[in-house]
Amino acid sequence: MAVSPERLMVEFLKADTPLATLTSGRIATKLPDSPTLPFIVVKLVAGGPEDGEAPLNLYNLQHDCLAGDQAAADTLFRALIDAALANINFTGTHGRLRGVGIFGVRRDDSENHINRFRYIVDVFAQMS
Repeated sequence: MAVSPERLMVEFLKADTPLATLTSGRIATKLPDSPTLPFIVVKLVAGGPEDGEAPLNLYNLQHDCLAGDQAAADTLFRALIDAALANINFTGTHGRLRGVGIFGVRRDDSENHINRFRYIVDVFAQMS
């Protein structure tokens, strides 16, 4: 089965009950026009199959955690981190997630003036 890293990560995050409840399932690979918040957008930044004996694919994925106020954005990105660290081995229809590591979290205040508060969470993921 070919791994679809963004879709597998979306599937994984939607399977996390607290995060799915918090977002009402609004986790996708693209932000719709005029989105209802909170919303998480998963984007592939880099990665692919690794050379070697193990059939693993290594990916860097960016997660944009968007909310309507700063407190909701804080809650959302913390729930994303909890989900990523709690579920190390996940099999979905788009592949298998074998491990996740968070290597960066930053706040983006560029859209605060339109009541869109954002954290960007960078994740390293092993998939097969």
